Amino acid sequence: MIPDSFKKSVQIPITVRNGEIELFYGGVIPKLQDGTIGDLIVPRYSVEDTKKLEQLTQELEKELLPCNTTLLVNLKPSNIADKSKQYPLKVDSYPIQNDSFFQITLKEPLLLLLRGTKKSELKNCKCSIPSIPDAEAVSLNHAYTLLSEKFETTRRSHTGNVYKKVFFKAKDTVWRPISALRDNAEWQVEHCLIILSQKWWFKIENQQVSWAFLKEESNRSMTMFLLGNDGTVYAEHYFSEKPRALGWIKDNQYDEYDSFKSPQELNQPVPPYKKINGDIVEL
Repeated sequence: MIPDSFKKSVQIPITVRNGEIELFYGGVIPKLQDGTIGDLIVPRYSVEDTKKLEQLTQELEKELLPCNTTLLVNLKPSNIADKSKQYPLKVDSYPIQNDSFFQITLKEPLLLLLRGTKKSELKNCKCSIPSIPDAEAVSLNHAYTLLSEKFETTRRSHTGNVYKKVFFKAKDTVWRPISALRDNAEWQVEHCLIILSQKWWFKIENQQVSWAFLKEESNRSMTMFLLGNDGTVYAEHYFSEKPRALGWIKDNQYDEYDSFKSPQELNQPVPPYKKINGDIVEL
């Protein structure tokens, strides 16, 4: 079996001296390959840019599915008789030949707690289980465990990854694992962080804040979006090259935004961005 090099990682102790990241033991950190992706985990108090800290750690709840939604739990019953609990499913990229699916119903909305750059978590959500009428599940994980204990009697452990084992019916009638909903929600947070980490410019005029965002198109032309504080795009300007766009910014007296140095009352507008007519704009 060929080892998967991507599963192996190395922990590099670091320290910050005079604003530069150095190897804890002294000297510079080892040279890393271009495109390397990793996480720099530091104490919360060490981040001096409070606005950037707020962006990276902001928590919010997102509803994944409404109350009364029917879900199907994927199991491998130990008793052949229990395999009658099969549904004629059209499941996205999932082998179902020898599996069975058991129904549960949400008695509350299913909420996902998004935690900035940390992994998201499913909130507790009461569920009913038709095949175990007396059971009272307080979460998807609990419902999965109850079903597994009843129908997968030969298993030593009755836990599982509900993101992969619990399915919802999508609008295209295909049953998909709820990981698809989680991944989409996390992508929206990550997309927001990417946008807010780009260069922005601002101008305060008559106590109103105007924001400018410059987007490079596929043909290397530039689109300048002008936005209000609420994320409304009220104007777009097009330039054949970046120097012309930057010249426009300077001529119109916009200042480059710096979350650490700019006025503390200023906060970049966050997605979704919309035109005045309500159309969504992708920056």
